[in-house]
Amino acid sequence: MTLPAGTALQDGQYILDGIYREDALGLMYLATHVPTGQVVQVRCLHPKNNDSDVWDQLTEQITELGQQRHPHVIAPLTCFYEQGHVFVVMATGVGQPLSTLVTPAQPLTAQQSVAYVQQVAAGLNAISQAGPFTVDIGPAHVWCHLGNDQIVLAGLGLPPEMNTDPGEEVAQPALARAHQDIAALARLLHFCLTGEAVETTHAPDVCLKQCRPDLNEVYGNAIHCGLHSPPDQVETWLALLVSYGGTTPIPTPHRCQRQWPPHCLDPAGIQPCWLPQ
Repeated sequence: MTLPAGTALQDGQYILDGIYREDALGLMYLATHVPTGQVVQVRCLHPKNNDSDVWDQLTEQITELGQQRHPHVIAPLTCFYEQGHVFVVMATGVGQPLSTLVTPAQPLTAQQSVAYVQQVAAGLNAISQAGPFTVDIGPAHVWCHLGNDQIVLAGLGLPPEMNTDPGEEVAQPALARAHQDIAALARLLHFCLTGEAVETTHAPDVCLKQCRPDLNEVYGNAIHCGLHSPPDQVETWLALLVSYGGTTPIPTPHRCQRQWPPHCLDPAGIQPCWLPQ
């Protein structure tokens, strides 16, 4: 269901200005936060399970993620359930998606590709600390701040508990989650190096050799490994890239202990100033 421009949410606190974009997760709207006049992004998600306990847990996880203030995550400012949908409010101004920046004619350098993949991995780690959110790290959801090469993840989705029917088993072993993340990172690396999605080729490592014969074979090997026989930890897979990519390893992300001032989490005082400039 598409909500028309002018739709009021939260008793008129937010007025939808129109559709910003649509992706695999659903619709993203631009909206005006009436008390402050600020423009925000509002993602509309469609849960299968709106049990009160699950919703309370989601609210806590959203708050936890916002408090981390991680530089590579476009953290939600608030969320609410209305009209049968979950609306997640986020700050605007996250740059431009890699899907429009990287093309077959203009792929990224190996060093830049590895740096971006590292930043995405750091963002995934931060999100996993807050809760078991689903995260799409396809090129359309990985945004780059032009001028400073900072990557921000914008593909935050609902936790599995809200995407399954009540009573359905949703637990995902940590090992399976790691393998899933590594495969997604391998697909992103392939895109950064070639401008081509893995899904468009039957042999990604062969495609990489044809598109980028200048690259060390370690990149093709890493992509193949990530897709078909991933190690048990993301850090192990990243180490292979760092050794050849000329990029200094990033420190293991940790939970930020700094707390936001109350007004930064209160919908009446949205402050998107935490975003990288």
